[in-house]
This record gives sequence, structure tokens and C-alpha cells, in this order.
Amino acid sequence: SVRMPLMMSFLRVITALSLVFTLSSAEATTVGPITELTASPPTASQRRPDGAWDGTRYVLIWEDGRSPANGQEIYLTRIDTDGSILDANGLPVLSPPQPGSQGQPSIFYNAATMTFMLSWVDPRDTFNDVYFSRFFPNGTVPFPEPGGIQLTSGDDSESNPRIACTTQTCMVSYQASVVGGGLAARGVRIYPTGAIIDSSPIELVSDGGQSGELSPRLLAL
Repeated sequence: SVRMPLMMSFLRVITALSLVFTLSSAEATTVGPITELTASPPTASQRRPDGAWDGTRYVLIWEDGRSPANGQEIYLTRIDTDGSILDANGLPVLSPPQPGSQGQPSIFYNAATMTFMLSWVDPRDTFNDVYFSRFFPNGTVPFPEPGGIQLTSGDDSESNPRIACTTQTCMVSYQASVVGGGLAARGVRIYPTGAIIDSSPIELVSDGGQSGELSPRLLAL
């Protein structure tokens, strides 16, 4: 079943409570050659990719296990319209690496600021929290903002963040495993500059997670 959309200012939030399907086979037709990322050794894992388009290029973000001593990290690369990978080894979102394994990245392009907005799950503050950063693709040396901005804190464990923006505001939605039981769909609004709007997360469903809200998604209207 799918929970009915909830209208929240400029964003439509759709929370999938449960969705089960079986996939026996899948086919797709590509429009060009398949290019494999060479950013990791063959034995390293690369998974959970997400991508966005800025009108001239794609940016792909993913979980990367190239450095076991650092745990799982998040990398990104720019991809040209012909499929050429512009950053062959990938660019680390966090440099220097942070404690623990970062994962579940999400990316959205904000045309108003010409920046890519990033979110991910990060355990550096003991529990899994949601972090945010920006990627500036233009200029001689493209770079992500170092460190990241912490959007959530406390004893609840967050997962599955997704980000979307309008010209003036962005929101990161996520799933929170509530202490004492329950799964809550929550969100935090931020300005494109990175400043946090909400001092406390917004409860997207006002039942404290008792309905078991899973993996909320955002659509910018």
C-alpha cells in the first residue's frame, strides 16, 4: 500500500509504507557504450548510486569501499553527455575521511545556485545521522564542501535520506528508527547556502512513527 501524498509548503512527500514485488527479469536498451567506473580496485564494492543533471553534465554519487581502513566512503564523479567520465578516480565527498562508514547518498541539482546538493547517512556522532553538503562542479578544481553539515542528532537512528529543492529552499526527508519503537518519516529544511531552517525535524506523519513510515521521497513542485 502507498500512503497518500502529504502537501508540505513547496514539497510533496510520498511515504511508501510497504511495497513488495518480484522481478524475474529485466531488459534495457542503452543509447551508448557502457563505461565502467575505474575509481576503485576490482575487489572494492561500489553500490547505491544516485545521479542528477545540471543541463550540461551528469553527476553520479555512490558508496565506495576502496579504503577498508576508512570504512565505507562516498564518492562522486562528473559524466559528460557522451558518457565520458570526467573524474576518472572519483572525488571524495569527505576529505579527510570521517569516522565510521558513510552511506545511502542522495543528490539533487539546484539551478538557482548552480550547485549539487548532497545528503547521506553518517555515524561519526555515535548514531546514524543525516548530513548535508554541496558540490560545486564549475571552476578549475571542482570540489565538495569539506566535513558536511549535521542535520539530525540524538539517539534515534536515521536512514534513507532524500533531498529536493526549489529555488529558495531545500528539504531532506529520511526514515527515523525511534527509540522505544516505531519508524517515523521526518524532514529538515535548509537554505541553498547550507543554513538549517528547522531547529527540530518536521514530523511528516503525526503519529510518532507508530504506523511504520518507510523511506519517504520528495518531489519539488
